[in-house]
Amino acid sequence: MKSSFIANNPIFIVVILSLIFFLGIFETTNAQISPPLGLRENKPGVYALTNAKIVTSPGKVIRKGSLVIRDGIIESVGAKINIPKDATVLDMSGMTLYPGLIESYSNIGIPEIKKDKKSDKKNRGSKHWNENVTPELRGSELYTTDSKKLKEYRKLGFTTALSVPREGIFKGSSVLLNLGDNESAENILKSNVNQHVTFSKKKDVSGYPTSLMGSISLIRQTFYDVQWYKKAMSAYAKKPSLGKPDESESLASLSSVIDRKRVVMFEATDELMILRIDKIVKEFKLKSLILASGNEFKRLSAVKRTGISLIVPLNFPEPPDVKTPEKALEVSLEKLKEWDLAPSNPAMLNKAGVKIALTTNGLKKLEDFPKQLRKAISRGLSKESALAALTTHPAEYFGVSDKLGTLEKGKIANIVVTEGDLFSKDGVVKDVWIDGKRYTVEKDPESEPEGKWTGTIRFNEKDAVEFNLELKKSKKKLSGTATVSGKELKLISSEISGFRIAFSFPTDSVGIAGITMMTGKIRNDEMNGVGKAPGAQVVEWNLTRGSEEEEDSEDDEEKFEAATAQITYPLGGFGRPQLPKQQKIIFVKNATIWTSGRLGKIENDLERLCTFRKFFFYCFIDEIFYPAKKKCWAGLRRV
Repeated sequence: MKSSFIANNPIFIVVILSLIFFLGIFETTNAQISPPLGLRENKPGVYALTNAKIVTSPGKVIRKGSLVIRDGIIESVGAKINIPKDATVLDMSGMTLYPGLIESYSNIGIPEIKKDKKSDKKNRGSKHWNENVTPELRGSELYTTDSKKLKEYRKLGFTTALSVPREGIFKGSSVLLNLGDNESAENILKSNVNQHVTFSKKKDVSGYPTSLMGSISLIRQTFYDVQWYKKAMSAYAKKPSLGKPDESESLASLSSVIDRKRVVMFEATDELMILRIDKIVKEFKLKSLILASGNEFKRLSAVKRTGISLIVPLNFPEPPDVKTPEKALEVSLEKLKEWDLAPSNPAMLNKAGVKIALTTNGLKKLEDFPKQLRKAISRGLSKESALAALTTHPAEYFGVSDKLGTLEKGKIANIVVTEGDLFSKDGVVKDVWIDGKRYTVEKDPESEPEGKWTGTIRFNEKDAVEFNLELKKSKKKLSGTATVSGKELKLISSEISGFRIAFSFPTDSVGIAGITMMTGKIRNDEMNGVGKAPGAQVVEWNLTRGSEEEEDSEDDEEKFEAATAQITYPLGGFGRPQLPKQQKIIFVKNATIWTSGRLGKIENDLERLCTFRKFFFYCFIDEIFYPAKKKCWAGLRRV
C-alpha cells in the first residue's frame, strides 16, 4: 500500500526530495557558520595613507607623501607613488607618520612565577641546582595577552615591545611582541631574543647568594659550568665510551650565549655595576647589552670605554624635599646633584658616542613617559636621536632591522600617526597601525570641554549672533553658562559622552520663550553642532576655545630648567672634576724602605739605592736637592 501510494503520487516525491535538499543546504550552512579549526587566513587589506608628512627614519622626512599597506606589509612609500586601484584611500592631511616605537624592556603579559612549595628539592632533574638560575624559561611560553596594558602602550605610540621574565639572576629569554589585540601566539614576532641576567635573586628564594659578591660569583661559575658542559658533551659525541654526562637544560640553554650566537642583557643598578659587567663580558667574550640605571653620567668616560650599548630609563629623580631648613639639611649634596643632572644623562651618553635605546622601565606611571622624554630633549638630546633610540636602535639590538625601525618597502606596517610633532607637548597620537591593522587612540574626553569658548549661533538661518560658552567640571559633572548676544544664560543641563556634548539653557531673555537644546562634537579646540529652539526653530552653532584659554595654555607651557651642577667624582662635596695631576718622577729621602726583595731593607742609603737601576717606586717629589745627590737623582731618572 505504501509503495503504491508513493508511486501514484509524484507530488509527494517532489516534496520529500525538496525537504532533503533544503536540510542538506541547512547543514552545510550551519557547518560554515562556525570557524574552521586550525590555521585561518584573514581577508587581505590594502590601504593608502595619502597627503601625510612621513618621517621614514630618523632625519629623513617626506614633506607630503603617501604610504601603501598590503597584507600588513609596507608596499610602497614616497612623495609620488601610484595608488593601487584596490586600496582603501585614507586622507591624512595635517598628520605625520612615524615608524612604530619599540619598547626595549618590559614585562608585558609575563606573570610572576610563584615557587612550587610541593616540589621535591632533591629531584631537580635537568634544572640548575640554584633556583635563581633559570635560563631555560622562555618568555614566548609565559606570555599571555594583556589587552589593558597593550592599550596603554599604544596610546604612547608603541607598536612593539620586548617582554622579559620577571625574577631570578638568570631570568630566561625574552620575547619580542607586536602590541595588537590578537591571540598571544599571533603577537609574537621573535622568540628567544636575549638571555637576561641580573644581580638580584628571587624574592621568595632564601640561601645563596646573599650578597653582590655572591651573585657575581654565581654568574661567573655558571658561565664556567656552561663551558665545561659544552666540552664534555663534545668529548662524549666523539668518544661515547667516555660515558654521557648528565644533561642539563639550564646549561644547554646558555650554550648559544657562550658561542656568541645570542646576546645576554645584563641589568645594572648603578654606574659602577656597568664596569663590573664589562669585566664579566670580557672574561667570557660575550655579546651583550645593558639595561642601565640612569646614572651613567657619573662615570661617563669609563662607561664609554666599555663599548657596550645601553638601554636607558627616563625615571629621573623626584625633586628633593627642601621646604624647611631642617629638611634641607637631610638632603645630601650628592642627591641634589643627581636630581639636577639625571635628565641630561641620555644627551650626555649620546654626545659621547654611546649607543642608546630608551625605555619606560622604572617609571611609576607609564603616561609620564612623553613628559620625561621632552625633558631629556630639552637637555640636549636631539629629536632625531630620540627617534633613533625608540626605533632603529632597538630594531638593531633585537635583530629585526629587516622588519622594523623604519617606514620602508617590505617592512611590517607598524606606524604611528600623530597630529603635530610626536615630541612636542601639543603633539597627539591619533592612531597606531600594527601589522597593517589600524588602532584608534582615543584621548580622555572628560577634560576637553572645560574653559571658555567663543563663536556664533544662528537661529532659523537668520544672521549669526555672538555666542559664548563657559564650562566647568566638578566630580565628573559639567556646569556653566552660555552668553547669547551679550546676555548670560545659566545652563540647565550638560553632559558629555566620548567626543559628543549636549546642553540646554533658557532663551526667554533673548526673545525666544522656552528652553533651547543643543548637541555637538568636540575636536581639540573646536566645538560645533546643531540644536532645537522652541517653536521648531533650527539652531546651528560653532565655537573655538577663547583667547583667555589660549593665554592660560601659554602660561602653562612646559619649562624645563637647565642643569647647573658640575659633574665631579665622587659626586658629593669632596669630589673633583678630574683626577689630580700625577708626577712621573719622584724622589724619596730620609726613609726606611722595606723592598721585600733582594735589596732587603734600605735605611738612608742613597748610594746603595743608586746602584740598582731596576729599582723604582712612587712617592711625592721633594723639591730640595743637594749638590752631592744630583748624581744619584740623575741615575734614578734614567731608571
